[in-house]
Amino acid sequence: MEDEIDECIRKKIQWQQLPGNLKKILNESPKEYERYILEFSIKNQLRFRGSLVRTVRKDERKYYEALIQNSIQRLMLYPYHLADMIVKGLRITPFIYYIEVVALLIELEKSYDTMPNFTAADCLRLLGVGRNEYLELVAKARSLGRRGRSRAIRSLLPRVPLNIPMQTWWRVELGYVLEEDVKPLSEKEKHLIDLLIDQGSQTAGTLDYHVVKILYRRGLIYLDVPITAADKVSVPPLKGFVMNRIAGDYFETLLYKVFVSIDEHTSVAELATVLQVESELVKQAVSLYCRLGFAKCLQPPPVSPQHPSWRDALTTHYHQPYRQIAPLTFDPNVEEDLQMDPVLIKDLPSTSKQELPDAPTSNAGQRVAVLFDSTLAAYLMMGNLSPVVGDSEIEGEARRYLAAAACLRVALRTLRPKLRPLDLLRCEALHALDAPARTRLLTTKYRLAISTAPLSREARAGAAAGSLPHVGPAPPEASTPWMRLYLYHLAGYGPPTLLLTKGKKCCLTAEWRNRQ
Repeated sequence: MEDEIDECIRKKIQWQQLPGNLKKILNESPKEYERYILEFSIKNQLRFRGSLVRTVRKDERKYYEALIQNSIQRLMLYPYHLADMIVKGLRITPFIYYIEVVALLIELEKSYDTMPNFTAADCLRLLGVGRNEYLELVAKARSLGRRGRSRAIRSLLPRVPLNIPMQTWWRVELGYVLEEDVKPLSEKEKHLIDLLIDQGSQTAGTLDYHVVKILYRRGLIYLDVPITAADKVSVPPLKGFVMNRIAGDYFETLLYKVFVSIDEHTSVAELATVLQVESELVKQAVSLYCRLGFAKCLQPPPVSPQHPSWRDALTTHYHQPYRQIAPLTFDPNVEEDLQMDPVLIKDLPSTSKQELPDAPTSNAGQRVAVLFDSTLAAYLMMGNLSPVVGDSEIEGEARRYLAAAACLRVALRTLRPKLRPLDLLRCEALHALDAPARTRLLTTKYRLAISTAPLSREARAGAAAGSLPHVGPAPPEASTPWMRLYLYHLAGYGPPTLLLTKGKKCCLTAEWRNRQ
């Protein structure tokens, strides 16, 4: 029923039009509905204007202050879709926001793993605070006295954001600028501020890159990553991602759904239709992926005329590899690599030395899904996959991990020439989608599902494949005694079988003993 109330709030249904059964849940109280509207709006970071919360709260500034405070307490991602209100109205840039997030964790002496995955990735991008840096900060904070501890902790954190990669097609927006902020600026910097005041946002690539970078690091401008419904993006092997925990908030859930579903053949509008999600929300998710460097827009808006200073601009994320993975083979002479994305590999490059010249290519809807489970993902990310792959001393679990990875490599080298393009999909990620969305995704993009072996019971490859033709190992239930009993029952034939429930006592007859 809570989901139905949430949907009513999203659709801006007033109390008078609310269904009777929902009114009963809310104890026939309009005030209870108003409280629910406020909590839902803050929790889901809804824009004040144009949403139902405007009818129950009149002070827009206080609403956004409560939204930011709640988001920091819950360690959520910065609400980039509200940057025009948060930066211009409250003067809270993403950098300032994440300073507060990290300071809060340090004050509470929480583990770094407390920070959700995407929040940690954005903190690393803007602050340069990863796991090791965080541990050093916590150690320094423990030596601080109780008096003025909060301010002292913030003094340990970076003063300005890192020099982040920017793209020429991003938009430069004016932030919250005071008269005192303008005084120390150079003439070029003042000119750009005046330009933004007079003419509004500008395409980054048409401006002097060095001036943009300086004003950004001063917090006087912010960057918008515009995504349209027609845009398509590619998702390269994942780097720069932080594996901590899943928070489960609305936007993070959407991010994972989009990440599982997106590919370079599907537009944002088509993806929104497949997932049955508002197009605006999918735009926000894809925009964040491009901002973090996890995705690349295939046809960004043209930039003309492009300022010559962008020739030397930092436009690429130099993420540290997620994990250095050794060659996936028992032969130490082979030097090929295979990178694995923790969720999904898109259009895996061929590792075959001899590519078949007549290998067919397929359009969207004609791809092949190779299903695997989280166990295999864990094998590929284990530190036991060290460079000593040919070492005869590797045994036990470590050798099992290596064998699993090597078998996957052989399978992909064998399948790809005739079944390209292949997408490597994790079953658990598919199960994160609701059944209708999973069915729409698979039938829209794939013609066949092939699953690896062995698969854990939780993978449920058959369910993950849905209605697609599925080639792969039998489900774990097939090898259980219950399956044999079921087959004996259907066939009406089988060896003598006796099923005794736990605690039941019986005496075998002479006839039964003789049959044995």
